[in-house]
Amino acid sequence: MDDRAQVDRLIRRWFLIIVGMSFGILVILRISLKVEDFPLHWLIRGAGTIGYLSVFLTSLSSAYMRALSIYLRSPFIQVHHRVAVAGLVMLIFHGGSVAWDMESFKVFLPRFDSPILFLELGGRPAILLVGIASVGAVLRSSLGQKWRIIHWLNYIAFWLGTSHALLIGTTFRHGIIRLVSLSMALGLMILFVWKRLQQRRLRAKTAPLAATALGRRSATG
Repeated sequence: MDDRAQVDRLIRRWFLIIVGMSFGILVILRISLKVEDFPLHWLIRGAGTIGYLSVFLTSLSSAYMRALSIYLRSPFIQVHHRVAVAGLVMLIFHGGSVAWDMESFKVFLPRFDSPILFLELGGRPAILLVGIASVGAVLRSSLGQKWRIIHWLNYIAFWLGTSHALLIGTTFRHGIIRLVSLSMALGLMILFVWKRLQQRRLRAKTAPLAATALGRRSATG
């Protein structure tokens, strides 16, 4: 498939994703921002939701780097990093607001008392993982291909954030929002596995060609 066809397909996919997420954000805000709530709770929920969606977009967009670079007509990595930084800021603000409300910075520390408690408070390690992935992205030139492995921490962070949201998140108590969140987590998992299998098939396909080319250069040399 040529670049133009790939971009056209990408535009259609992202149009549906953006429309769906816009509708989802409106539903979330309508349900979660109740008049009787204290304004700080609005900020906590809003920042957590935006950070959660930003991690999803960061992970999703990394699967289409080349096509997005063509469509956006600018270095993909710049747009990608802006979304990632915005998400990290929102997550830190979310955690910091909870810390302010509870008057304790222990809310940033993961809990390992039990598996269920770890998942309920999965947002804590998720913030740390997003931070590590962001630092790895900044240092990607010195890390080489290893930075991609560090970048996969965004996927783990999103799944941990999903468990946190579904188990104890106030906004995610509603059935429609839970279904959307589960669909996003499952879709991201399928995409991650599919891209890894696609890369493996590509390496298997190009390895014989590379070996043949190397043999020809050796013979002519």
